[in-house]
Amino acid sequence: MLERDEALSKTIKRHLGVRAHVVVVHDDYGALFAIGRTRPAVIVIDLDTPNLDARRLVLAVRNEATFADVDIVALAGSTTAKLARGWGDESLGNGLLYVYRRAEKDAILASISSILDRARHPRRSA
Repeated sequence: MLERDEALSKTIKRHLGVRAHVVVVHDDYGALFAIGRTRPAVIVIDLDTPNLDARRLVLAVRNEATFADVDIVALAGSTTAKLARGWGDESLGNGLLYVYRRAEKDAILASISSILDRARHPRRSA
């Protein structure tokens, strides 16, 4: 999780830490190292992190075959249709991209929980 809002980071870690190993980093280099060390089920990224080209980081993860199917939850101070539009279209991976306003804590937690459930119990092809 690359999130600058410490209160939100603690909330997510408190609610989901019992179900999964949660790693919180504060910069893009830390994020890259954490992603490389542990293949995450989900990446949570704060789009408003200072000195971070979030779009570039997301597309870099998507374009790396090893991580192309990892789901990403992107958080912003305010989500507009313009912000959400186009992110998924440019990615080459199979992972899903979810965009939320940072204030939507319940929806964020529900989305991450759903991703963790899907990772734990993947669908089987017939």
